[in-house]
Amino acid sequence: PSTDKEELAKMARFEAERHIPFNVERHSISHHILNLDEIKGSEVLIAASDTAVFKDSIDILTYAGLKVNAVDVSTFGLYNYYLFMRSRRRQPPEQPQQTQQQKEQHYSVPLINIGLTTTDIAIIQDDKLLFNRSCTVGITRLLEELSAHLPEQMASDKQLLSQIDIVELEKSLEQILSIHASSESAERTSSANTSPGKGDSELEVVFGGSGSTTSSADGSKVKSLADIVRRWLQRLLGEIRRTYEFARREFDCYPARFIYLAGEGTALKNIQQFLDINFGVKTYIVNPFEEFSVPSEKVKTTTHRPEEFVECLGSAVREEVEGALKINLIPEFYIHRAQEQKRRMSIITLGTMIMAIVVLGVLYASQQFANQRRLLEWYTEKNKELKPIVEELQDKEKKLGIMRKHIQDKRSALAILDTISQFEFIPERVTLTNFKYIKDESLEISGHALSIKDINIYQSALEKTGFFKKVELKQQQSTRLPGRSPSVWMFTLACEMKK
Repeated sequence: PSTDKEELAKMARFEAERHIPFNVERHSISHHILNLDEIKGSEVLIAASDTAVFKDSIDILTYAGLKVNAVDVSTFGLYNYYLFMRSRRRQPPEQPQQTQQQKEQHYSVPLINIGLTTTDIAIIQDDKLLFNRSCTVGITRLLEELSAHLPEQMASDKQLLSQIDIVELEKSLEQILSIHASSESAERTSSANTSPGKGDSELEVVFGGSGSTTSSADGSKVKSLADIVRRWLQRLLGEIRRTYEFARREFDCYPARFIYLAGEGTALKNIQQFLDINFGVKTYIVNPFEEFSVPSEKVKTTTHRPEEFVECLGSAVREEVEGALKINLIPEFYIHRAQEQKRRMSIITLGTMIMAIVVLGVLYASQQFANQRRLLEWYTEKNKELKPIVEELQDKEKKLGIMRKHIQDKRSALAILDTISQFEFIPERVTLTNFKYIKDESLEISGHALSIKDINIYQSALEKTGFFKKVELKQQQSTRLPGRSPSVWMFTLACEMKK
């Protein structure tokens, strides 16, 4: 009654648990939504299986390093392969062209897979799975029953199946026994012939027919083997008829138009003709190698018949086929184990990456420290080489600074001396002989003048320079300079600097 997928999943599990008689917790349950309809209700296909059925297989694949993506139902794989085959070829091979009336008629298609332990039967109607079941009629059971009358190496060999002709059953069984008897006779002859003068070319081996060196096959043994094969075929026919009659009675199954056959049982010679006669419809053996591109060398070397892989291939291609049944019975413990393994692998990978990053970081830091150490040593060596040059430059810079200071300072001794020596009466009428300067405090000037008037003119000129707060005549007296006849006036002026 619901169309919500999460709600349908819960309802599907509830319905499945109602039909499981015991050990519900040990079962894997899965479902597939066939149709969502708000009015009529949704159609859901439910599948359940005891995990013990396939746990060992999952464990073997897991230990082999393979990841199991899905656990499918064999009959669903058979149906999915039918859809895949229909999507590539709309009718079976060798089927005559259908008339318009035949195309308009409804029909069903039984799919039969005769496997080793079971025979899977799926009935398709209008390209939908109408009914399916599995029965315990398999090739292994036939070989086990034959083993009581055949040598062990023959009964356990699946190649024996291809030698059994269902149409000429006694004749084919007699030939099998005759060939085995001839082989045993040849081996006895070979072991008995120890004469050094005889070679292999003298050994005569005849396999059955007239002139054979072996005795004819025992009639009672052939009859027993034939009875075993016939009983097995009767059980197979009975299961197929029972399945079809149930589908016809319960689900209004249409008449079958043809049969698809697959599995290990297709190795039996003329099994197609056998089913044709008993069911009155044409039987076709499904060959997957016709649908898939398989290298020819792989086909030649394989020991398996391609018909054995039909169900497996049906499960493999279900994601590529529209309308395929997608059931997954992977147990929860396997999912949890896979998630835990994935988590452990993630932790291991993360730890490995972190360790690699740490190692690379240590190596990088070590390399950087080594580079810095070499660079420091290079700088130290260069500093030693440049130290004398640097000291010389620093000394020159210091001297240059002193010189710049005196040149740029307008109240320096040099600037004041330059200013007081620029008057036009110097040196014709006044000459300077001594200059004593205390920065920003006082200046004492001594010199000679031709007259007292010149001394006063010079004193007045000094006052106008703006350097001095006060200019006083400290000393003046007449004197005669050597080598000069007129006397001159020697003077000393004391100047107080402006603040």
